[in-house]
Amino acid sequence: MKKKIDLKSMSVQYFIGFVVNIIFLLVLISFPTSYSNLQVPEGQYSDNYWQHSDVMSYVQPARAYLETGVFLHRSISYWTGRPDFFRTIGFPLYLATMMRLFGSNWLIWALFVQAAFYACIYPALSKIIQTLFPDNNSIIVPVFCFSLFSGAYITMMPALLTDLFFTVTFTIGLCFGLLSIARQNWKYLILYLLFVSYAAQVRPMLAHYPIVNIFVLWLIAKRHSVLSFVKVKTMIIISSAVLLLACSAPSIRNYIHHGFFKPTIIFELNLFEYLTKDVMTDRDKLVEFEQMRQKIDATDSPIEKMSLQKKFAIEACTKYPGTVIKRIMRNSLPILANNFWLSTGPYWGYHWKDMPVPDGKHFEFKKSNFLFVIFVIGCVVYMIVYLFFMYFLYNLVKEKNWLFLFTILLFVGPILVATFPGTGGGARMRLPVEGLIIICSFCGIRYLTLLKEQRQ
Repeated sequence: MKKKIDLKSMSVQYFIGFVVNIIFLLVLISFPTSYSNLQVPEGQYSDNYWQHSDVMSYVQPARAYLETGVFLHRSISYWTGRPDFFRTIGFPLYLATMMRLFGSNWLIWALFVQAAFYACIYPALSKIIQTLFPDNNSIIVPVFCFSLFSGAYITMMPALLTDLFFTVTFTIGLCFGLLSIARQNWKYLILYLLFVSYAAQVRPMLAHYPIVNIFVLWLIAKRHSVLSFVKVKTMIIISSAVLLLACSAPSIRNYIHHGFFKPTIIFELNLFEYLTKDVMTDRDKLVEFEQMRQKIDATDSPIEKMSLQKKFAIEACTKYPGTVIKRIMRNSLPILANNFWLSTGPYWGYHWKDMPVPDGKHFEFKKSNFLFVIFVIGCVVYMIVYLFFMYFLYNLVKEKNWLFLFTILLFVGPILVATFPGTGGGARMRLPVEGLIIICSFCGIRYLTLLKEQRQ
């Protein structure tokens, strides 16, 4: 008799995720049909997708670190030998490690490391379900299958970008954090602090997390009836203090070297270059925007740049609030509704819609009706996901479980809303909160199923 595969098993989930990642990676390497495909080893590529500006903004500091011992971004005019203030150092440090270990073949090895590391997301999510929702273990397999088939943790695997790297690192850390309180285990707490602290150096979106940490650990302590224990209270206090320092480290670094206490200048840059530019374009004020851009480009001081960008953005947004709201709504739709498989189209030169303007120095994409169908299906599926997510939140309100409700909103809200001013990010921008949204959505389905059973 054949043994049935146990999809609830953490090791089985990891193995399936790893195999899928490896197959996806090998397919991309084996069929170089467009500029988007991976061409390795490094030094034998043409004008390759992995070289686009966002990727190189991590690769350049990594190379500079190996050459000088400092994370420098050579393309920034302010470069004076002082550390880069544009990117946090977590991801360049990882790339520098790959370069040091594997030399000219670092790229392919980095991709295989990512294939192995990113597969950890599936058992981490399952363990979070077991710890946070001990009465809803029946959703473990559906969440795993949905996460796998959605491509959320697959399609970004071969990209040298921080979206998925941060998401997996942070999710693993969160898993250990929940376990540390539920089991009152110091080893898990140390692992929690290590992973989340490193995640804070990968992307500058955890500045508020020391506050979230208190509510997350407080919530799990209440759900496991251990909040009154002195050990648990001590663990919450210590973790909050450590994370306050760790999550502030990028800001401290910039204050020491550049005189401003912020993890990065990216927020002001994106606010100016994307949202404000779009608003001014819609209002036929692009000439005014370009004049301000020239003024900003004329200064080398990052503090002055941020000040000018922020001031102009605030003035434009307060002057045209209606246009701002329309733009934010338009920007949020692809972030919330797009499915992850759409990003695979360009690997073979296809897109889900007409792209009349060639993509920069590359070539024009061909429209694919198949990708359009995938796009429509994704929109419908995620509309259903968000409906059940809202139903889950509604049940928390009905149960007056205010702590749980506030914790979820505090966790999801700032990370998700902060991406809306930008344009062109797509589904990858919601990756850090994708797992929690899917888990809560399936809990909503579970609640509805139980309600129907009770009525029958």
